[in-house]
Amino acid sequence: MAVLLTLRRRLIDEHGAETSAELMLIDSAVLSHYDTLRINGWIGNFAQWLEAESFRTGGSHSGSRRGNAPPGWPGRGVSYLVRWVAEVRFELTTKGL
Repeated sequence: MAVLLTLRRRLIDEHGAETSAELMLIDSAVLSHYDTLRINGWIGNFAQWLEAESFRTGGSHSGSRRGNAPPGWPGRGVSYLVRWVAEVRFELTTKGL
């Protein structure tokens, strides 16, 4: 959060933002940057989990029946998960999200 606040302050100083419209524009840019970082984290975590489940890499399988599946995951296997992600992604892209 401190990095985002520093980014906001630097953008305000750099562009000389004074009006509320200018400040809202900068806030919108900073929030968009935060969302990008957050979503990239989700993608990275998912890719790491999928690789570990597919190829059994890493040491997080210590006797657990479900491996390191996310909470609430029904345990149907990686191929089911890949098909599900493809379907959800297709639905999102057809809706323009």
